Amino acid sequence: MAYNRGNIKTGFPSSLIDEVAKLSKKPDNIELKNFWERFNNFKEPDKVPLQVWMNDNGWARYLNQDLIKIFKDPEEFLIFNLNNILYQKRLFADDTPVAAVVNVGFGPTIEPSLFGVKPIFRSDSTPWPGDNTQIIASEGDLDKLEYPDFYKSGLMPEVHYFYKELKKLAGKDLEINFPSFSGAHPFMIAEKLRGMENLFMDMHLNPGFVHKLMNYIVESIEHMEKERENFLGVERPGSIGIGADAVDCNLISPKSYLEFIHPYELKIAKYFKNGISYYHSCGNLTPILGHISNIPGMKILHCSPWTDFEKAVDICKLKGFILEKRMHSVNEIMIPNQEEMENTLKWYLDNSAGAIMYWAASLDGDNAADKLKMWLKAARKVLGNKSVKIDAV
Repeated sequence: MAYNRGNIKTGFPSSLIDEVAKLSKKPDNIELKNFWERFNNFKEPDKVPLQVWMNDNGWARYLNQDLIKIFKDPEEFLIFNLNNILYQKRLFADDTPVAAVVNVGFGPTIEPSLFGVKPIFRSDSTPWPGDNTQIIASEGDLDKLEYPDFYKSGLMPEVHYFYKELKKLAGKDLEINFPSFSGAHPFMIAEKLRGMENLFMDMHLNPGFVHKLMNYIVESIEHMEKERENFLGVERPGSIGIGADAVDCNLISPKSYLEFIHPYELKIAKYFKNGISYYHSCGNLTPILGHISNIPGMKILHCSPWTDFEKAVDICKLKGFILEKRMHSVNEIMIPNQEEMENTLKWYLDNSAGAIMYWAASLDGDNAADKLKMWLKAARKVLGNKSVKIDAV
């Protein structure tokens, strides 16, 4: 059942831009931005900020929107994203500051599309890379590949078109971000190009081919980053965050991680002055936390429900990292009542003494907003004076 929000704003987005820009300049919002700067620089470690959100799927359902239409029309895309910013603030009032920024994004599809993986567009879902796509059927296929074309490969024509049109619509009060290419882990791209089953077989039967493939992907990413810098006339970012959901020790052994994955994380980290500052995986990182912690630049470590929380806390305390604790969407948000949420959060708080951390929760679905608001209320109650917004209890 989709929600029908009669008061959603539509039409030319200038009024929405004005509203978002005004919110971003409010004193309390500026203070929230300043807090995060202090927190990320370890200057206010006693607080535990809270972040909640719905993905595009959730917002499309909540606002009764068609995502095929949104990802085909820059103006509809802009209106949708601005409404998301406004509803995010109205519904949740979490500790995420409002930013007058819209990113040109097509879900997790841009990087795989550069190598020939076809994106799937659906009315009820963020664009997604096609499954079971085997772009590289043999080592010979890899030898034929060149670096992706910054203007022509995959979704790049759409990216340039959206960026150009959004810049026109945005005016001076809204920033439009051109996508980076380093956020997707090269192993995730390798899995899409070769297929996971084939890739696992290659690790055992043809390890040289896997190294050749991973090296090609990393060099292609660096090539695209250089092209982006030239196109925008900007300097290379000091550091980047990387999304590594395909790095999951429920599937990959620590030995395979060290041989086929970790060297290429180090190579990406070397490309940026301050390395990889944030490491995200929704998989199980427990057996390789020590290795990940040695990646140059590491500052924030994502802890999914499948990574051992106490071990992640120990690593972060030892290395001086910030821990992002991501809640289990079903077991810790969707199913429990507020009292049960509080009991779970008390356990996290009691078992993380001395760690610098923030808590994050996301959910999509019919009652996602209500459950996320309940979780926020429970979290603020449990945190007490550790909460960023004490008066919100």
